[in-house]
Amino acid sequence: MTEGVHEGTTLDNGLYQESSQRILILDDDQYFRALVAQILEGHGYKVIEARGAHDATDLVERQEPHLALVDFRLPGIDGMTWIQQIREQGHDFPIIFVSGTWCDAKMFSRLRNLLKVSLVMQKPITQEVLLHSIEMLLPERSPTEFFEKDGQHGEGLMEGSSVEFEKLRKKEKTQKLVEAAKVAYVEKIPAIWNELAAAAQAARATPIANLIVQVAHLAHKLKGSTGSYGFVDLSYCAQRIEHLLKAIDLEARETEQEVVWSEIIRCVAEGTQIVRQLAQSKVPTQSLDAGAQMTLLACAPTLEWTKLAEACRETGFALERAPELHELVSMQRRKKYDAVLIDLNIGTAKVIYQIIGSLRSSSASLAQLPFCLVASKTESTTLADLIYTGCSAYIEQPDEEQCIRDALDYLKQDCSYDKPRILCVDDDPMLTKFAEAILTDAGYTVKSINEPITILDALEEFPPDLILLDVIMPGLTGYEVCRMLRTHKQWTNLPIIFVTAKSNAAGRAAAYEAGGNDFLAKPVLAEELLARVKTQLAISASEKTSGLMHREQFEKQFKVVAPHSQRTGLPSSLAVVALDHNQEDQEHGAFTTDYLISNLAQLLTVRFRRSDLRCLWQDNLFVVFLPGVDASATEAILKCLSTDWDLIWAVSTMKIKPGHLAVGSVQLGQTVGALQELIQEAVSNLHNENNEKVRLVTESSSEIQTAAKSGLGPSPNLATLVQATKSGAEDQSTL
Repeated sequence: MTEGVHEGTTLDNGLYQESSQRILILDDDQYFRALVAQILEGHGYKVIEARGAHDATDLVERQEPHLALVDFRLPGIDGMTWIQQIREQGHDFPIIFVSGTWCDAKMFSRLRNLLKVSLVMQKPITQEVLLHSIEMLLPERSPTEFFEKDGQHGEGLMEGSSVEFEKLRKKEKTQKLVEAAKVAYVEKIPAIWNELAAAAQAARATPIANLIVQVAHLAHKLKGSTGSYGFVDLSYCAQRIEHLLKAIDLEARETEQEVVWSEIIRCVAEGTQIVRQLAQSKVPTQSLDAGAQMTLLACAPTLEWTKLAEACRETGFALERAPELHELVSMQRRKKYDAVLIDLNIGTAKVIYQIIGSLRSSSASLAQLPFCLVASKTESTTLADLIYTGCSAYIEQPDEEQCIRDALDYLKQDCSYDKPRILCVDDDPMLTKFAEAILTDAGYTVKSINEPITILDALEEFPPDLILLDVIMPGLTGYEVCRMLRTHKQWTNLPIIFVTAKSNAAGRAAAYEAGGNDFLAKPVLAEELLARVKTQLAISASEKTSGLMHREQFEKQFKVVAPHSQRTGLPSSLAVVALDHNQEDQEHGAFTTDYLISNLAQLLTVRFRRSDLRCLWQDNLFVVFLPGVDASATEAILKCLSTDWDLIWAVSTMKIKPGHLAVGSVQLGQTVGALQELIQEAVSNLHNENNEKVRLVTESSSEIQTAAKSGLGPSPNLATLVQATKSGAEDQSTL
């Protein structure tokens, strides 16, 4: 048996102070015990070591620890069985369960609900995360500051009254949603506060460590949520209760403990009075604004305005009018509308398509701006032209109100499918609702989970662009969740922002050590939340190239989109695009090739619908997935692309030989095959504008075959565009 009690000391304000807190380490790995003992001794804890369950039980009987770290795999009986025996004997000290593998939901439920385990950690541990986790479970050992005040940083303001006006408009809109969320939260506060008050009374009647920790956790959670909603007085009461609970020394004399408990009960009474005042105050009853969340800029003089306005109101668009076609670009640059509606009756289709192309090419943020077009009464167009131009919705019968509403519904789906996705992980539902209200209004797609153990399932259903992760949650800290995610290749670079009440140096160090990108202090402020999220998403986006998807991202989304597209019963196609030119003919070698690839990437970015998947697969080979589009339409679209490419260089002043595009496609069958096989099949169909075979040097150096050249064909039933667009938008809505 390896066993011992180590007297720990800590350096505080230049003086060594002995700690009375005992921590049991139950692990059969002597090197792991030695490492943990060194860490804990250096921070003033008394360490008790045990190799096996029998030895640990003897130590608990002789000197009950304040906390225990228990390994899963032990000689004789496992850690879970030992914990069960200890609980049956009446010992209720906090336990941190340590395992070399990530536990599943069933095991986690047993640990938390049956064995009353306080936290679950995964090996290998890190010093910062271990210490910070223990500090959350044990009362403070000294009256040190719990928080560090963040310095105020100036925020640069863009000049221009229009920018300031837009900021005020957004702030006012956000405030309305926050006020509505406040109303809903006020209704919940009495029950939440009564739970805290009852728990405090129970802990006072039976002052044991486990009950005190539970009450402190309730106060901590309430402090964060009430502060975030702006109820500062109530947040302060909860904060005082939490700090006082942490100051209780169960080994002190009863009279000394009663002094602290009297102050806790006084804070509870003060908070109860504040809750009563909130409940009695006549807060106007309102719900979250169900009004417009997106803005639509319309230039449609032949469309009846009242019908369009009513359809926008029903579908959630704020409608603004563009008097003239040429004003679209300048108005979009000033305000950044979510979508544009253009009437094809006000000009030729060719001119309007050029304007759309100019608008999308004017800035990276507009590269995939969705459009809705109104059918021309005199001029026909093709499905290929519409999809290639980026038309997300088509009003074929503008006199019918239902047709307008349907088109705007499809447009809205295309507007929202690729919004940045944010996953909020917090055990407090009210706090996640608050974050959802703020982030949704700012244009993000948000999903919340209140059980951290379910995060892997949530990631499969909702692959996010960023995670907001609470640190203090029952049974599982945010640090452990983050460290687990970093072991998965798919989530290695996913931005993670910790939400924590401990924003001191130790908390920040633990957050970064666990793999976090940033941290956000509670109570959460709406403006700071938006700023942190925006910054992390911008950093992540800056790592992307050419505005197209990464290969990994393309593969991930294809696995979701393609099967869903097949279930709709509509055909879908996969296309490949490559440069058909002899690099040896280029005067500038690799520079010219890179320049051409960059231009082709830009062209693919500003063309097609937002629901079409595009990526640079390898070298000079691009892949495009078109849900809801059959093979013949895809060939026609690729011909539009080739024509567009030739026109770019016909007017270019660059004296280079761009060559032509080699294009190929394949229509998906009854079942979705492997992506790599589909790409190889499409590559085998590569051909240039002269229907000549094209040889493409790929990773597999496969031989390229030819495919028949396809023209634009006759004008289809344009309702097909609606179906194709609906398929694409619905595919993306599942992500």
